[in-house]
Amino acid sequence: MPTLEILSGSKAGQSFTFTEQTKIGKDDSCPIQIADAGVSRFHAQITKSGNTVRIKDLGSSNGTYINFKKKGKGEEATLKDRDIIFFGRTVSRSCWRRRRTEARGCPPSCCARRCP
Repeated sequence: MPTLEILSGSKAGQSFTFTEQTKIGKDDSCPIQIADAGVSRFHAQITKSGNTVRIKDLGSSNGTYINFKKKGKGEEATLKDRDIIFFGRTVSRSCWRRRRTEARGCPPSCCARRCP
């Protein structure tokens, strides 16, 4: 199941899992709310369709960065497992595939590096 893991900022360490579509921004209606000066009310949207996960910048003031490359207003891109995504100054990581550690019964941390 697609998961977005927040790596920095006020929500660092939190993971957000979704099934089809979710919006990221400051607005109260966004399932993933990020309180960051560089994040717009409706910053980006992530959509899952089949085995494809896409991200679209929703006209944010500062753009959305994927692996350090800026995506402009309205621009859409396909996300891969473990891509790094910037929303303002908040860094996150995409996690789409089940980890081998989870398959062995280890904790279901979205981007676990190794089993305890």
